[in-house]
Amino acid sequence: MLFSFVTLVLTLALAGSGLAADAPSRKKVQAPAAAAPVAPPPPPSCQPAEFREICLTVHDPLERKRRAKDWLAGHGAGCSIEKLLTLKANRQIWLGTADTPDLAATIDTLIDARESANASSQPPGVPPAAAAERSPVRR
Repeated sequence: MLFSFVTLVLTLALAGSGLAADAPSRKKVQAPAAAAPVAPPPPPSCQPAEFREICLTVHDPLERKRRAKDWLAGHGAGCSIEKLLTLKANRQIWLGTADTPDLAATIDTLIDARESANASSQPPGVPPAAAAERSPVRR
């Protein structure tokens, strides 16, 4: 009986010190790290040269149209009005037989969206520069 009491005391002493082999291990449970704030993705880059390269290097008109639409969908939102106007002015030359009314409408829609975004950032009563440039001059 004394032997079992001594064994119990030693087991408890060793378990408390972490040296007992058969004592359950007590690992510290760390709280999950707070999720790092996710940065928003960078705005899509708009390089008309990429669009031109697609248009001038893809031979099949259907494939050229599909890739042009994909590029506009992925990069058009990042284009300035000036770059969108460059795309619009060169669309027929670059796309050739792949030029369709829906591609023209896509570019026009992007231009309209960019103009309305610029107009909403103007103070009330001040016309946007793009609209002022298009308005006819009265003499």
